[in-house]
Amino acid sequence: MNGSGPGVLSAAAQGAQGIRSSTVHVIAATVGIARLREDVAAYLATDAEYRLREIIQEAGKFMRHSKRRRLKTSDIAAALRLRNLEPLYGFSSNESAPFVGVTLPGESSLGGSNTVYFVGDEEVDLRDILDGELPRVPLETTLALHWLAIEGIQPRIPQNPADVSSTARQSLTYILRDTVHDEPGRNASDTPDTDTGMVSFRPKVRHVVSRELQLYYELAIEALTRSAQETDETLRNACLASIARDPGLQQLVPYFVAFLFHHVSNHCRDLPQLQVSMKLARALLENRYVGLEPYLHQLMPSIITCIVGRYLCRTADEDHWTLRENAASLLADVHKMYGGTYENLLPRIAETLRLALVGEDKALTTQYGAIVAFQELGPALVEAHIVPLAPNLLERWERKIEHELGEAPIKSAELELATSPKWSELRRVYAALAKALGVGAETLEAKYGSKYAHFVIPS
Repeated sequence: MNGSGPGVLSAAAQGAQGIRSSTVHVIAATVGIARLREDVAAYLATDAEYRLREIIQEAGKFMRHSKRRRLKTSDIAAALRLRNLEPLYGFSSNESAPFVGVTLPGESSLGGSNTVYFVGDEEVDLRDILDGELPRVPLETTLALHWLAIEGIQPRIPQNPADVSSTARQSLTYILRDTVHDEPGRNASDTPDTDTGMVSFRPKVRHVVSRELQLYYELAIEALTRSAQETDETLRNACLASIARDPGLQQLVPYFVAFLFHHVSNHCRDLPQLQVSMKLARALLENRYVGLEPYLHQLMPSIITCIVGRYLCRTADEDHWTLRENAASLLADVHKMYGGTYENLLPRIAETLRLALVGEDKALTTQYGAIVAFQELGPALVEAHIVPLAPNLLERWERKIEHELGEAPIKSAELELATSPKWSELRRVYAALAKALGVGAETLEAKYGSKYAHFVIPS
């Protein structure tokens, strides 16, 4: 082809022009251009043909380099990609399509042949289909679930790929499944659990924590565990704020959770330390950069202990009620965040709290924490657990009142119930029950049969 532009075509090429201005008019009409000047249409037709010839010429080069004499759609696609144009899409086949020609009557608008070529459909004899064998019934679509990993450990089941060879497997060490690391960087315990027999095979590896994170952990624990006289409250609050916002603490999460577990167990009657523990748990929960899912089984006992523990302080005048309320609010937030992922989380929490209410020997402080926790978890759980137990709770409490008061006059009994520090716990549980049920003293007496509600619940 001579020339280097769309307007330069040889006489032979112009005579064999395949794109006419009438074609451009039709295409323009399909995109909403009703009136197109003839000279513009003629120029567009010439330009389109030039671009088409250019693509075909490039495709011919690919054909010749492939040592073929037949042009394929892959050659056209390669030429389009060479020109930074979108390639052709669709299905391709190694077999040539059997085109069938049909001559139409009349005169062609292009001045050429009236023969139209198309791919004919294969004719199928219905008798062959009826006489043939039925195809096999496809398998029903099913879903199969299996554990990819449990607490970071891949179980050895057929669905999971084998991670180690049999030779390497012999060198693995028995390690307790619920090993808790006391300090960052410490080796896991290699003592076998001979009582339960539930052991897992793990490579004996060291959990590597950077020196900076180890120093961060040590300073944070030191700031949190010192007494109020030794630690500035501003420093403690800054430490908790850092834990709640720092994006690089994921490696320290198991150590913080293990610290919470042991600290609550070892300081179950040290109210300031329990308050710090719940603040630390709250900070970890608020940090959106860390994931607590693998450690909920260690975190939940610490929170529930601070809700239903019998004694959470050394003296009766300490405000352990606020600790129970804060821990109940934290428990509700844990459920809001992870309850959708773990469907059995809420039933297990509810069963633990219910047992704290139904036990005859449970302290009033324990019952108070359970009632407050049910209230924080929502009205549905109050309706399911508190409402059925309310008459039994009131009966149990009032038996205690009658046993303590004996034959005391009504006026003196009313004054003692309303003011005496001896009955402060009873006043707390009555008020918590009324608040959870959303009723007052009159409703407790009328609906649930209480005889002393108007004495112990302030009006």
